[in-house]
Amino acid sequence: MEIVRNRYLRLIDVRLLHHYWLDDGRTPFDQMDDAARRTRLLGYDSRQLFTVSPSSVTRDLIAGSKGFFKSTGQGFVVAVPQTAVFSTGVSFEFRVSATEPGYSQYTSLSLRDRLPVESIEPGAHPVTFAPNIRRYRPNVPVLSNGTGSIRQLDGMRRFFLSREYSKGIDAADGVESLVTSDDDLIQIIGDPKETEFISLGESADHPVYVHQGDVPAIVPPLGTTGAPPRGIAETDDMPRVVEAVIRIAARRADDARFDIVGPDGRPRDPSPVFEVHFRNRWATARGRSSTTGEVLSIAVEPAPLTNAVSDREAPRLPSSTVVVERDQANPALIDRLISEIYALPALPKEPQ
Repeated sequence: MEIVRNRYLRLIDVRLLHHYWLDDGRTPFDQMDDAARRTRLLGYDSRQLFTVSPSSVTRDLIAGSKGFFKSTGQGFVVAVPQTAVFSTGVSFEFRVSATEPGYSQYTSLSLRDRLPVESIEPGAHPVTFAPNIRRYRPNVPVLSNGTGSIRQLDGMRRFFLSREYSKGIDAADGVESLVTSDDDLIQIIGDPKETEFISLGESADHPVYVHQGDVPAIVPPLGTTGAPPRGIAETDDMPRVVEAVIRIAARRADDARFDIVGPDGRPRDPSPVFEVHFRNRWATARGRSSTTGEVLSIAVEPAPLTNAVSDREAPRLPSSTVVVERDQANPALIDRLISEIYALPALPKEPQ
């Protein structure tokens, strides 16, 4: 009897890490010691936050290579036989949807509308004469090893699917945008008016978080009306809700370290591990009475929303609700984000 064994290799390995669940209050996950990080990861499961679905083309590509796709506690993987061969120009696409009910409350940049938008392109259908309509998803980031960045953290080279940050605040950068100033990573906490921001520390000490620069510009055909300035074109197989699109190219033209196959099209062994980091929102805590709604206290400055139990100063969810405070003269501008925390009345003391 002949036995044929075919070893499987990880072709794609992506970690989806959300810092609301990983940071310890004001201490970022990546600045904790090894033991603390391991403890955090033991209690973290990305499948409780996200659903990842391959595009129909990617699903066929994986099946055709006798490979498989699998969601994991930290993200997702694609494994294929070591004998698989791919075109060096091929690309894989995955859509990330948020499924955790409180996600939009504690996640940075979730204020930006991502509902489908219809645009009308020049010309008409040759038979029905109906307008040519194309649908877009505005403000959806595209994360890719073709444009990703590298950091040296803890003496290790780590691959992020987010682009490098832009330097300095641009007029188009709104609340929760991330940019660098000199060596610091800063996050805007209100729409640019007087441009309030917080410094998160040296950029080199942080991962590259998903940020506004990851959202590509939309360039529709000349004469199109209604297309949003940034986002992605919608396809028939796209989920109803999309937080991000991940595209993994077989090879990167300008940096072979990001490649998932060699020059012969065979899987690299080992393949690089790619990371996607979602930032937790910063908000100003405002305490209210749970019985009367009266304001009891308000924090002097914003703090990160966190699931940590060791930092009592920081606003927490799901016991808090984020409220957007807008500029009275121009309601399109956001002044600040408030985390409403309702305090339960104190229990009466037992008689001595």
